[in-house]
Amino acid sequence: MQRNEMASSNPPRETGSAFSPNIIIEASNVTRLPPAAPAAPAYPGAPEVFPAAAPSLHDGQDDGSELVETLIPSESGDGQTIVRCPKCLTVMWGEYGVPLVKYIKGGTLDRAWLVEPDAHIFVRSKRPFVEIGDGKPQFERYYERTTSQAAALSGASNIAAQIIETYQAQRPFSFDLLQLARFMILTVITAPPNYHWQLFLEKNLPAYVGVDDGRDLEKRGIGQDSLADEARSKPKLSLRNTLTKWVVDCLTLGAIVNVVAFFILMGLLKGQSLEIIGQNIRTVSPAGDLGW
Repeated sequence: MQRNEMASSNPPRETGSAFSPNIIIEASNVTRLPPAAPAAPAYPGAPEVFPAAAPSLHDGQDDGSELVETLIPSESGDGQTIVRCPKCLTVMWGEYGVPLVKYIKGGTLDRAWLVEPDAHIFVRSKRPFVEIGDGKPQFERYYERTTSQAAALSGASNIAAQIIETYQAQRPFSFDLLQLARFMILTVITAPPNYHWQLFLEKNLPAYVGVDDGRDLEKRGIGQDSLADEARSKPKLSLRNTLTKWVVDCLTLGAIVNVVAFFILMGLLKGQSLEIIGQNIRTVSPAGDLGW
């Protein structure tokens, strides 16, 4: 994907925020640049820059100045972090808790038309008069990639395990396709419930919790200082919630359910009888095997 550089220089009137879409870009492909002259609105053939009519808010601004981050409610209940320029408070990108990804405001890019989309997501939120006719895939919501990614990782790890086992046994490598299929089927079945289980744990026992500074929200105002103060109250790591999730997921409920599911599903895929499957489950050591 093309490397897209961003500068916190565009004033709010130039960002096209009314109908500006988010552009999902890998965080490693986003570079924050020093302040620059205001750019022309992003459309093909536009001039590179236009002269400023008055001194800019960004005159003398250091490119290392701290960005303003504000956590706002979202439909999922997990919240969305809005990242703004510390001077003009223009929204530059949003973060939905997805690692290594930034949802960049398309209107802040000087040449947004150079970023070709691979797909359009969240199209249910667009206005009816906005038509997307480029033939790219469209999704009402964000498509979940958890199952496919987990299956791919499971397949890769099983192939690696077969290679290592063959090397240790000092015998010619013989690829076991049936064994690979079993593990991938197991992953496809167990990945979705595990994914939603982790979401449930994080929602009820969040690893990071907000810090209340004791001020009433109605008295904070809407100025730059209040936004910056609110943004600096960043969530703190909750050791209690983290340890509780670890115990519930890795040592007790989560571990027990996953181990039992493994023996049942793998036993059925191998054609084992229910008696043998039950015997395998009963021989599991609660203190050892369930703690993996």
